[in-house]
Amino acid sequence: MRFSFPLAIDGPYIRYLGDRIELTSVGISNLSVEEIRPRYLESKEEAFTVWIDSEEGRHFSVRLHERFLPVKDFYKQPERLLAISDLEGNMYALRRILVGTGVMNEDYKWTFGTGHLVILGDLFDRGENVTACLWLLYKLEKEAANFGGCLHFIMGNHENMILRGDDRYALPKYKIMAGAMGFSINELYGKDTELGRWLRTKNCAVKIGSSVFVHGGLSDEIAGSGLLIPEINRLAREFYGCDLRLAYRHPRARCVFDVETGPLWYRGYFGRSLTEAQLDCILETYEADRVIVGHTVMKTVTSLYGGKVIALDKRHPHSPEEGVAVALWVENGRLSVIDETGKTSAIVSRII
Repeated sequence: MRFSFPLAIDGPYIRYLGDRIELTSVGISNLSVEEIRPRYLESKEEAFTVWIDSEEGRHFSVRLHERFLPVKDFYKQPERLLAISDLEGNMYALRRILVGTGVMNEDYKWTFGTGHLVILGDLFDRGENVTACLWLLYKLEKEAANFGGCLHFIMGNHENMILRGDDRYALPKYKIMAGAMGFSINELYGKDTELGRWLRTKNCAVKIGSSVFVHGGLSDEIAGSGLLIPEINRLAREFYGCDLRLAYRHPRARCVFDVETGPLWYRGYFGRSLTEAQLDCILETYEADRVIVGHTVMKTVTSLYGGKVIALDKRHPHSPEEGVAVALWVENGRLSVIDETGKTSAIVSRII
């Protein structure tokens, strides 16, 4: 099928049709026309190629997981950990930080051994390589497990927005692609798709060592509700992609999906609405030393409340002219900022 629409590479999208595995991707057929190419995989063992939009020649191969890896709520502190948030489909920044810090090599293969990589939500929306970023993390997750490492994909508000059909922040290319295939964007990540199934297995919050990683944050309200991390994750997985009205009818799920105080949306660490005493009670509830969050944009990786909150969300570069990509680095329990060259520096502190 050929369609005259704005030049873009996207996909593949994989859907299960009974016993058949349908793969649909967009490829360039000439300078002004894109071609949608549906085909069927012979089995989950058949490799397929993911091309990266606007990065000529860059691609990697993926094989489908035979089964999804179990996702736990609690993990021991690894010797090395890299955490980054709010990439918003920015493959340039993702690739440079992962290669520069030794998490993967130039061939998109895991090289981090037993280390942990945390993607702290909002991989979706605004960017042009959401699908490619998802497949790269999907691929690295399995490779990490083979080495005794771990990749944590923590759901953010934008992941759940797309799953439930709120595509207001998605680039037009995704809407055009979905429409040409006869779907809405959320149907590209439905329960009959590989990426949709994979995303629905993911945590809303995870505790690694003494740190809780959560996209928005843990509010005084959710701590006061008595919801602990295992129940937060169970309810999140049960209601991912559902209409918010349905989640709100469930008194416990409402706490998880509340757009002010739920862990996907909370911003209370960044104003003056939460006292340090309240934060101490939250940390005591979750038996943690700190909460590590994204969601709220800062100038760089920032320490708040004397290190009890670490904020990761910053604008990531799309080119060398925009600076270097940075992330949170944890090695032997010590927290620092690391950039795409592997250089570490102290985390900037801000007084609330």
